[in-house]
Order: sequence, then C-alpha cells, then structure tokens
Amino acid sequence: MDEGYYDSPRGCNIADLAEQDTANTSTVGEHLRRSEAKILKAVAPLLSRPKRNKETGRNRKTKP
Repeated sequence: MDEGYYDSPRGCNIADLAEQDTANTSTVGEHLRRSEAKILKAVAPLLSRPKRNKETGRNRKTKP
C-alpha cells in the first residue's frame, strides 16, 4: 500500500512490487488476487442490501 498500488492512478505496478521481493511478477499478482478475493468474500455480507417486502416496499427486518 505504501508503494501506491491501490492509488488512482497507480503509483506502481505488479512488476514494481515484485522487484522489492524475491518473488516473480506472476507470483506477486497471484498473491494479490487471492488476498483481494479473501477480503471481498469477508465484506460481501456487510455490503448486501436487505430484501424488500414485495407488499409494503419496505426493507424486511432481519433476525440477529
């Protein structure tokens, strides 16, 4: 993150990150994709909208 990979525009690319480690470019890319997928799977439930009641048009209350 310090190198700016997630900045817009990017401050570096995967090849730049790979140069800072002993891993090659494809390995760094694979690690990033796997890490990003884990994060997205973890936060996806928090981002989903509650289902709407078809009759009232209001959000359904969810049980804890």
